[in-house]
Formats: sequence, structure tokens, C-alpha cells
Amino acid sequence: MSATAVSSSSPNTPLQQTPSLVFGPKDPPLLVKTLGSVIQDQAKAYGDRTAVVVLWQSTRLTYKDLADRSKIAAKGLLELGLKHGDCVGIMAGNCYQYIELFLGAARIGCSFVVLHNTYSPGELSSAVLHSDCKAVFMASQIGSNSLLPHIQALSALPKESKLEHIVCLDTARFPGQGSMCQTYSTFLNGGHSIFMNDSALRRAERKVRRSDTLNLQFTSGTTGSPKAAVLTHFNLINDARFVGDAMQLTHEDVVCCPPPLFHCFGLVMGFLAAFCYGSSIIFPSDSFNAQRTIDAIINEKATALLGVPTMFIAELEVLKKAGHRISTVRTGLAAGSPVPPPLMESLRKEMQIGGMLIAYGMTETSPVTFITALGDTDDRMFKSLGKVLPHTGAKIVDTNGNIVPRGTRGEICTSGFALQKRYWKDEERTREVMRIDEDGVTWMHTGDEGFIDDEGYGHITGRIKDLIIRGGENISPIEIEARLLSHASVGESCVVGLDDKKYGEVVACFLKLASDATRPSDEEIRTWVTQRLGQHKAPEYIFWLGRPDVGSELPKTGSGKYQKHLVRELGNALVKRYVSCIFTDPFDGPTPLSAVHRAVKALFDMGCYEVSLGDTLGVGTAPDVRQLIEFLNRQGIDPSRLAGHFHETYGQALANVWKAYECGVRTFDSSVGGLGGCPFAPGAKGNVATEDVVYLFENAGVSTGVNLQKLAETGVWISKVLSKSNDSRAGAALSAKNASKGTTASKEASLESTKRLDWSLVRETERLLVYRSGATGNIVLNTPRNGNTLTSPMIEDFQGAFRMFENDPSISRIVISAKGKFFCTGMDLSQATLVVGKGEDASLGIFKPLKSLFELIDNSSKVTIACINGPAFGGGIGLAFSCDIRVCLSSATFTLSEVKLGLCPAVISRYVIREWGLGLSRDAMLTTRAVSASELKAQGAVSLLADTPTELRKIVEKLIRNLRHSSPGGSKMSKDLVRLAWSHGGTTAQEEGVAKLFESMMAPGCEAVLGIGEFQNRSKVDWDDYAAKAPRAKI
Repeated sequence: MSATAVSSSSPNTPLQQTPSLVFGPKDPPLLVKTLGSVIQDQAKAYGDRTAVVVLWQSTRLTYKDLADRSKIAAKGLLELGLKHGDCVGIMAGNCYQYIELFLGAARIGCSFVVLHNTYSPGELSSAVLHSDCKAVFMASQIGSNSLLPHIQALSALPKESKLEHIVCLDTARFPGQGSMCQTYSTFLNGGHSIFMNDSALRRAERKVRRSDTLNLQFTSGTTGSPKAAVLTHFNLINDARFVGDAMQLTHEDVVCCPPPLFHCFGLVMGFLAAFCYGSSIIFPSDSFNAQRTIDAIINEKATALLGVPTMFIAELEVLKKAGHRISTVRTGLAAGSPVPPPLMESLRKEMQIGGMLIAYGMTETSPVTFITALGDTDDRMFKSLGKVLPHTGAKIVDTNGNIVPRGTRGEICTSGFALQKRYWKDEERTREVMRIDEDGVTWMHTGDEGFIDDEGYGHITGRIKDLIIRGGENISPIEIEARLLSHASVGESCVVGLDDKKYGEVVACFLKLASDATRPSDEEIRTWVTQRLGQHKAPEYIFWLGRPDVGSELPKTGSGKYQKHLVRELGNALVKRYVSCIFTDPFDGPTPLSAVHRAVKALFDMGCYEVSLGDTLGVGTAPDVRQLIEFLNRQGIDPSRLAGHFHETYGQALANVWKAYECGVRTFDSSVGGLGGCPFAPGAKGNVATEDVVYLFENAGVSTGVNLQKLAETGVWISKVLSKSNDSRAGAALSAKNASKGTTASKEASLESTKRLDWSLVRETERLLVYRSGATGNIVLNTPRNGNTLTSPMIEDFQGAFRMFENDPSISRIVISAKGKFFCTGMDLSQATLVVGKGEDASLGIFKPLKSLFELIDNSSKVTIACINGPAFGGGIGLAFSCDIRVCLSSATFTLSEVKLGLCPAVISRYVIREWGLGLSRDAMLTTRAVSASELKAQGAVSLLADTPTELRKIVEKLIRNLRHSSPGGSKMSKDLVRLAWSHGGTTAQEEGVAKLFESMMAPGCEAVLGIGEFQNRSKVDWDDYAAKAPRAKI
């Protein structure tokens, strides 16, 4: 983790013979405390002052809140069976749960393992296994990325793993599979319920020492060989204190922190630094969002801003477009990767940040070792790492480990309080980087190249492994990136070395055009670099983001750094080139073998690592292919560096692919559905179909790693979208075969384009999950193990949630759904045994709550929807049919089995008879048969059917979208009309009721004024938007 702007004039020769060895001051003294004691200290000192604000969760926590909530989290961990030294993992965005769990684990001596947000399911499993996590806390998604596959991967870990618990933080879309899984509210209930005298917690807290592991931070990908830094309470607390001191933080400061908490930047330099000084810290979003960050700075009046260069660039773009002015930010901290001087100037100019500090370090050093100071000159602040922290040492060594003179480049090494204890379970790599000198001092070898100047300021010239070695000369990408970013048209730059036959490596740059800028020529870019740095550092290859083959973004880590190894892979792929018309040219006729060889050789000489042989006219045959490849091989061209590109015009493409494979070619270009053609050959077909190629190889025993069925489905889809024929024979055959298996898949596919509603969890009890999406509320029965039975607590919780939505004028409709195999199995029969045969008073204890529950739903002013996912019995049927609309799984059944028990469906009879009709109701009550959903649909008692749970969800969400065009008042009046007809049909009461409704409908200021007005303007009213504004209008 580092950040600075590197000047091209940084010295390569000694300024004087002073050794490159520096030590920080010994004041202030190091703090010898655990984080648990710091939590108590800060709660006493700052109490009700705001500590954490998580804007995307609408959550504000004081220092006292953090002490209380971390106590509950600590007790919850004890309830799970965790103890001192055990590992607790977390994979989530920036959320309040992250903070309270971090502090809770610290209080009882558990090691808090932060898992990268970018992990694949396999990488997550690898990290959890390596770190011996006993419990892992998971978000169900981060940003728009679902983590359900990750949760499923953890649930499937082998028995020998130490993982015992998976806790979902937000419960939205939580699969709940397996005995290990539970919700966060269940976890917190454990913290509330156990050890009410706190004795167990106090015993656990007394065992914690400052040298105990507080945090495991993974420093790289975990596939195969993960590497985790073991960091202690002593490490992190003191590093955070010195960072906060450099920023001059106080309890008056508001720190805006977009960097992720899984990274040491967000957790230590962000949260812990603010926490140690009583400051408030703001987390604008769960993952980085430039717009939300700017909004947070403005609305919360932030005084400090943290970030990496790519974040700052995005934030400046938002500022420029919106025209906002920021004046509250007095300081900030940049780290993670180099910050060019032009970017520092922009931050000062556009955000008025006069004191943007630069920090350098690495995860293994807690993380900061160098930092600039607010009193530094611009030159020092912009072009150096600053000086080492107190109680910290730094030296620059050569390849033999000898300290070099000041101004000489070498490897940066650091020592002091901040050094990790070790790499977790990896003694060999610990010894590689943590080396003890002749004086017994342990030094961390960072792998970064840099120098120390004559005033003791550190400078970085590049990551040693990222240096470009061109013809034996080391070239730093950092100084080239800084020079490129100083060009007015360049918004972002990333420089890497690409493979080159002559020089070994050459310079390549990936550039993003600055906002509203005109793209300069490549020659202008090369000249710009040459003028300052010399011709040998000018980029050989220039790739502009936005090109179809380059993409709009480069791969980055979760903390915003470029993943340069992936960028290099992309660059090497981009220098691959094609030779077209290898057999015949449409203008010149047959192509000589020697001409193909000249073109191929020239491309390899230019630095291409692979050349594709293209028969774009599709005229060649298998013998032609063999003849060409064998000729090229005789001329010294290795077939493994060739690729095949065969069009299907004359039906020879597959035969050509196989012949090229036999000749040693292992890469082939193809297109899904055989789409494409040749502009120079009328009637030419497209490239060989990918489906056909995969089918050929897979059936020949050659693995491709491609899912052929998914590929075939993609070919059908894209051909339809483009209104082109699907020219893949294998794809067409597989699709026809799949279609014959049934229509379920096509039904779901027809709904796939419907975007899912965005549901937010607003309440959670032991029995219910309560969500909201816009003007729709959703109450989910959540006791699947007992069939979502209507127990007294369930009824009480349900009525509370329903009334909350009923009394909210911004809610227009309420959905009732359920988890598990059953919708609702009705009355709690275990409770019934307590009152059966006990007389009237006892029976009323069950009758009245059920009656009031169904009446509450039936009399609701909102549109009520029952989403029925499985069988319903007794009271569950009442729950469904007291609603206005019912959407069912086609497999759902409805059984009135009361007569088998000597009972009758008394409480629900009103709703069953009204919706099912007299005949069917009587039949169902007496025979106790399971009435199918399709029978009730034919009866008009069920509105819509779905074949699968996924289809059910999509149908309900589509229904909700359609109801946006139904006004709240009009819907209520329509329900009243139906109620009048049912209760008072043909009577004077019905006539009078209809008259009153008509009068209300036409009253001044009624919804009809808006509705009819928009109709006359030939537009529809978005009544959800209208409802959302209703409360504000009344206020």
C-alpha cells in the first residue's frame, strides 16, 4: 500500500555518503492497551457523540452505541462457542455490522479475518479454510454482486474444515440452507439472552493481551497459496493513532471513508484512526460510489476525505458534471497507489483540500510507515512519501542487503512497532520478508523500490516486480504514469511492460480520456513522454479505454489498485494480430504460401505473441490447411504460436479446425451461432460456430471447459435479437432437444428480462421478515420448521407489521408471503390443546386474535396480495383469502381438515365461502380433500398461477409494477364497492354506500383530478410516486 507522485528527476546517484537509514521520533509514547479497553475509554470520553454514520443503511451510532453493540456482538460470539484465539471471518461491504463485529471480536480475543469483497466462491472457501474460521459473517450481496454462490460454497466445505457457523448480515435473499446458517438477528438474540450477569464476557475480556492477534489481513489472492498478515492490538491501535495525529484529527472532525473495510486503509487508517480521536466517520455506500461520496461530503460537511487515486478521479468527474462546490474538507489521506501531482492540484483546486497527505506502507506493517505532514512544502507533499512514523525505522538496501547511500535506489525495508507477527501458517514466506540484522532488529523487506533523500524523506520509484526491464534497463512505470497524467487529455493511466522478442519487454500504456477532452494522437502521447523522460520510456503500445477490444475499465482490486498482472495479460493479448485471406484474395486471386509467411513473420517481428490465420472467404479445405501450417513450420514458425480463423462459406470450417488441431494449433476463433460474414465476398458465411467447435472437441475427448448447453441457448438468443438465422447445426439441434423437455424453462425465460424489485429489510423478528420496495410492503412468515403456524406470538408480530404498513400513507399495497415448503399450516394445535374442552372463556383466547387478524387484512385500505408458495391449511387459508389478490404455485393445495379433528373452520368460513362459493366450500369442508390451485383459479378465487418459485416471484413483482398505475384512493373505493355488494347486496345500505363513494370520488382535491388530467394529456400517473410524496405534502 503506497501513494506518492514520483518525479522523473529523482536521483539515481548518491547526493552524499550518508547511509539510507532513518528512525522516527520516540514521542509520543506507544499506547499499551487492547482495543477492548480503548472502546471503554472512548465511550466514557465521547459518549453520545456520533462515531459511525452508514448512509446507505440510514444508521448513526454514537460512541456509547458502539460500546453497547460490540458488547452484544461479543456475547453473541461466545454463544456460538467461540473463544480466545478463534478466528471470525467477514465478507461484506462497508456496513455498521462490520464495525460492531470487529469491536466485539476484539473484546474477547478473537482474530477478525477480513475477506476480500472481490473473492470468487472458490477463493473465499480457500481463505476460510486457510484461516481456520469457526464463524463467517456474510452479506447476501455487495453492490450489485450476489454472494449467494459464496454462501453455498461455504455451506459445502468439507467436514474437516473448522467452520461451524454462517451468519447472514442482512437476511435479504439469504438461502438459509444447512444447519450452519442463521440470520444476524438470531445471532444478536444470542448476545441478548446469554450470561445476563456478563460474568462470562468479563472472564473472556480479562484474557486478552495487547500482543494478541486482532486482525488477519489477506495480502493477495488465496487460490493455491494464500498469504495473511497477523496483526496485533498493539500494531493497529498505535498505527491508527499516528495516522490520526498526522491528520490532526479531533472530536470535531467528520471523516468520509469510501475505501473498503476489508482493506487496512478503510479499517485502520479510516475507522480506527477516527475512533482513536473521537471523530465521526462516514461510510457513503457499501462499495465505492463516486456520486454517493460527493453527496456524503456535502450533506455531512466532511472535514477529511480518504481515497485512492482512482476514487479521487471519479469523484472529481462527478463534481465537474454537477457543478458542486466543496469547502468543508480541510485534510485528506491518499494511499494505495501513486498520486500524480496534477491530481493533487485538482484536489486542491476543485475540493479546496489544502492538506492532502500521502501515506506509504503495506498490509504487513499495520499498514503505514511513512506519511507526509500538514506542514510540508508542496514539493514534499506532492513528490515524497513523507517521513517515517514515530518508533519506526526505514532503510534502503541493494540486492545483497547492504544499506545504500542517500539518494540511491534500492529496496525499501522497515522496522518497528508496526511489523506483523508473521504470515499466518507460513513460516517460509515469513522468513523471506522478515529478516533479522546483525543487531537483532527485524526488518520487513517490502519489495518496493525507492530511495531516501538527504532530508530523510522517503520516495518510491516502483514495485520491483512491476519494473519494466527493456533491453537490460530498469524503467519505473510510476514516473511514466505521472507524466501521462499531467497531459490535459488523460484522465487515468496504467503502464505495464509487454513481451517483446527484441528487448524482452517494452512500455505499454492504457489511457482513459479525461472528461470532455479530445483524444490526442498516439504520436503526441509518445512525444509528451519523450520530452520529459526520454525516448526509451515512450510507450511502444498505446491502448485507449473504450475501444471494443480494450473495454471501458481495467481490472482493479477491491481497494481500487490496478491489477497489473491482469493488465499485462490483456496487453499481450491485444498485440495478437491476424493474417487474412490466407488461401485466396478476392481481388488478386490465390495467395502464395510465401506471402503468408512474410506477413506472419513481420507480425512476430513487431512483437506479436500469436498470429491468427484467417480464411475469411471460407474457401480453404483440410489439405490446404495442412499444407500451409507444415510450410510455415519448415520456415521456423511454431504452430503453437498460431491460431485458426475459418469461415463456413463452403462448409469446410469444422474440417479445417480439426486439421489445424492435428497440426499443433491450439487456439481457434469462432462466433456464437456462426454469425458474421466477409464484406469482400458476397454470400460469405460467418466464422465457424462456437457451438459446433465445442461439440466437435468434446465428442473427440478434448476438454474445452465450456458449458455447451448454455452456449447453445446463447446462440438461439442472440440470433433472435439480431434477427439473424442461427447457423450452428449443433446449437440448433441441442436447442430443439431441450425445447422438447417442456415449457417451464421458456416460461421463466420470458420473465427473465423483468428487473427485480429492490427490497430493503425494515423489520425482523424471530417469526417475521418485513421488507419494503417503494410503495409496496412485504410481510414474510419465517418459521418454516413449524409450517409457519399461527402461534400467538406470530399473530402479534404479524399484526404489528401489518399496522405499520397500514398506517403509512406512502404504502399502497401489502404482500404476504412465506419461507419454506408451506404457506401457512393454520392454527397452533399445540396451543389449542390448552383450551379445547375448557369452555367459552378459554376458547375466546384463540378465537379473538384469529378473528382480529383476518379482519385487519380484510378491512385494509391497501391492496393486499397473498403470494402462496405451498400448501395451506385452516387459518393459513383464511390468511390467503382475506387478501384481495392471490398468486399461487400451481402445485399449492388448500385443505380444510378441521372435521377430522372434531372441529370446523369457523373463523375463516366468512372468507372461504365468499371467495370459493357455497358449493365448493361445503364440499371442501366435508370431504377434507386437498383443493388444487388450478381448481380455485377456475373458480376465480386465485388470480395467477406459476410453475416454479422463481416464476412465482417474477409474476408477483410484475403484478406490483402493474399496480403502480392504480391510485390508492381508487383502489380503496373499489374494495369498498365489493364489500358493500357482499355484505349488503340489493339493500338500501348498498345504494347509500355507493352514493357516498361516488360523492367522495368527485370531491375537490380528489385523486381523480390528477388522474383525469393526466389522461387528457395522454399520459399515465405513477401513483407510487404520488403516494411517496403524500406524507411530505401533509407535513
